[in-house]
Amino acid sequence: MGLTAKEIENAKPSSKPYKLADGGGLCLLISPTGAKLWRWRYRFDGTEKMMALGEYMLVTLREARERHAAARKVLAAGVDPMAERKAEAEIRRRETEARPESRPRFARRIRGCRALTPASQPRLIIQLFRECHVEGEERPIREHSEPLWAVSK
Repeated sequence: MGLTAKEIENAKPSSKPYKLADGGGLCLLISPTGAKLWRWRYRFDGTEKMMALGEYMLVTLREARERHAAARKVLAAGVDPMAERKAEAEIRRRETEARPESRPRFARRIRGCRALTPASQPRLIIQLFRECHVEGEERPIREHSEPLWAVSK
């Protein structure tokens, strides 16, 4: 038998964390601080793992069960749900870092810099690389028509 909303609401913190099981490895972890956290315990490649599904009140019982079912489908397909989640987060991070609109803005900022000293050049080059580098795009520096830090008139 699964958890009910009333059981969750009546769950009080104790001196040690404890779990209320819902079934299929899904449980609600009640911490001593009073936080109620959804967790899913599963095994992948012989190792036991625990996946966080959210905090109760932000993630309702129904939503936790939906997330649990979706993660179980991924596991049934032979993919580690935590690895998939991390890969999706990495893709989102790379997309935001390599947005094309940041390149011209950064180049204008460097070109407009009047007080460019030899000491500040390495720092600006590192910033430029971090903001403008796109994985898989290799362009030699000599292909640029002018240095990005050249002072515009």
